[in-house]
Amino acid sequence: MLDPVKNWGKVSVDGLYNQSATIVNLASGDGAKLPDPSTEGEFNLIWFNSTDFSDPADDPSKEIVRCTVRNGDQLTVVRPDSGNNYNGEGDNNVASAKDIAGKDYKMFLGVTKRTVDNLLESIYPVGSVYINATNSTNPATLLGFGTWQAWGIGRAIVGIDTSQTEFDTAGKTGGEKKHTLTAGEMPRHRHRADPGQANTSSAGNHNHATNLHNTLGVWSSGGLFSNESNGFGHGSQYGANGRIGGNVWSGHNGNHNHTVNLPAFDTDQRGSSQSHNNLQPYQVGYVWRRTA
Repeated sequence: MLDPVKNWGKVSVDGLYNQSATIVNLASGDGAKLPDPSTEGEFNLIWFNSTDFSDPADDPSKEIVRCTVRNGDQLTVVRPDSGNNYNGEGDNNVASAKDIAGKDYKMFLGVTKRTVDNLLESIYPVGSVYINATNSTNPATLLGFGTWQAWGIGRAIVGIDTSQTEFDTAGKTGGEKKHTLTAGEMPRHRHRADPGQANTSSAGNHNHATNLHNTLGVWSSGGLFSNESNGFGHGSQYGANGRIGGNVWSGHNGNHNHTVNLPAFDTDQRGSSQSHNNLQPYQVGYVWRRTA
């Protein structure tokens, strides 16, 4: 939490104090120049010898105290020591007496180490992510506070979306670097195989013999005969009682073919079932998450 701030928060101290004093009186009316800890929160004040040093940084007896209560023009303060981490200002902030006679002492509400630390901590609360494009140093060292762990290693960050089960919970992981398509994921398609038709050989030339019996016919010198049916054919012998018998053959026009319908078949296999690259365009940096 950030300490409260207020413009022109500079006040004059009334009286002299040793290094253990925790109740400090201000010049009349100066208390109103400072925030009220009861409603705005506690804050740090720089306390220094304003008679000899216009710049507090030059005063060897300067110190930073923490105001916890303001009652009108009277402050209750915490003096720095190792037990309170020197009021968050580092171990060079130590309590000292403000009791040199004839010297004026002032306090002012200014930017201190703790102010900057609090500002950064408010920007990076626990759970926050810190990203650095080139520096691999742990943010605990770079920023001076918190416990940090490398986070999202080898993964892209996706904003939460409660309407999608893949992205509905913070910290959920998923996705894959490479993927092999299943049959169900392949685009609908077909392979055309059209073998047409197959024909058998036409070498089927043949004839058929018909055996004639008891047919009345007259043999002519040309070897033809006529029967009751006025049919013609090639005779081979005379039969009894003027009737003849024998064989008659059909012509030789028997060339033909047969159509064969081929069954369905599979084409040769292609492809090797390897996984494909599933990566989005990316750029690598250092990512840390604050855990404490």
